[in-house]
Amino acid sequence: MERITTRTKITQRRVLAWIGLKKNKYHHWRERLKEQNHHRGAVPKGHWSPHWEREAVIAFRKVYPDVGYRYLSYMVLDQNVVALSPSTVYRILKAENLLTAWNGRKTLKKKGFDQPVAIHEHWHLDIKYVNFHSAFLFPISVIDGFSRKCSPRSAHDDA
Repeated sequence: MERITTRTKITQRRVLAWIGLKKNKYHHWRERLKEQNHHRGAVPKGHWSPHWEREAVIAFRKVYPDVGYRYLSYMVLDQNVVALSPSTVYRILKAENLLTAWNGRKTLKKKGFDQPVAIHEHWHLDIKYVNFHSAFLFPISVIDGFSRKCSPRSAHDDA
């Protein structure tokens, strides 16, 4: 390792330290000097869908824009367009920004609840199932939403 270059009289160890290269990495590179470099990039695999299949799915999506990706994958298979899995169809549509929400309605979540402003405007019903001394009871509570007053009834009251 202590090889000294004849021109500069600097050791190999010192040069490796200057450039921040570890000794084992340098020797690994020296061993691979005559070998071809193999990168780990996106090399097309045999199971990847070719360009024409991707274009066919995109064209099919434009004809059927309201169909979900899973159903679309079976449609292209049934009509002998292409044979791709639903996950592959999903990836193709996602890459092209052709996915649509499964539910086009706007959500009502986090909009809040409008409290009633008068008596008898809104009622809440609560039915419970209770095992009391080996007898099954069904207490029913009817609550006025404005005053929060309760009028409890039981299913046995009706009988």
